[in-house]
Amino acid sequence: VIKSLPKDGAAILNYDDDLANFMEKFSQSPNVIKFGLNPNAHFCASDIEYLGPEGIRFKINSLYTAHLNIYSTSDVYNALGAISAAKILGVDIEESIKTLENKMLLPEGRGNLLSFKNFHLLDYSYDASPDSINKAARSLTSFSPFATKLIMIVGELGDYGDKTESYHLSTGYFLGALPVDTFITIGPNARLISDGIKKVNGGKKDIQHSCDAET
Repeated sequence: VIKSLPKDGAAILNYDDDLANFMEKFSQSPNVIKFGLNPNAHFCASDIEYLGPEGIRFKINSLYTAHLNIYSTSDVYNALGAISAAKILGVDIEESIKTLENKMLLPEGRGNLLSFKNFHLLDYSYDASPDSINKAARSLTSFSPFATKLIMIVGELGDYGDKTESYHLSTGYFLGALPVDTFITIGPNARLISDGIKKVNGGKKDIQHSCDAET
């Protein structure tokens, strides 16, 4: 795609991703905008504050403050990408931030927050992969200062062939090191996630397992 850009085209790249950053070398267009947490990016996020159910507040280029209804660092990247695209289209950065603050909504199952009387629920049910569980877990732990108890419900990962078992176990190892109070794993292969959690924390956490969601 980068190679096919016309000279009057534009590219938006993640500065913090080495492969994406390198793509600039293949662009025929000089109009390349980069975003990320690196201060050398055209649009850089800093001073990130995780505010639990109140979302995330951060600085952009050390000049502008954005406070969005998002709950993970990856969504900070998404916001920066959107601001980069708006800039190419001639939208002022302050107007972009205002629009995101008032209208940005996360798609269902992609880390959106559901709030009830006595608890909050982060919904990451769209995908089941090591990366998505990593993202969900980090979002959940950012709620720790604002919650009396953290509970994580984890289903099975996808079918990874002969790596399925090792992926489930390694996911358990990762989760077991996090400050989550209770884990509920669902599905036959998800028992391996429970086993991984137990091996890391020595059975100190509350871990419950069910073979299916019905039980």
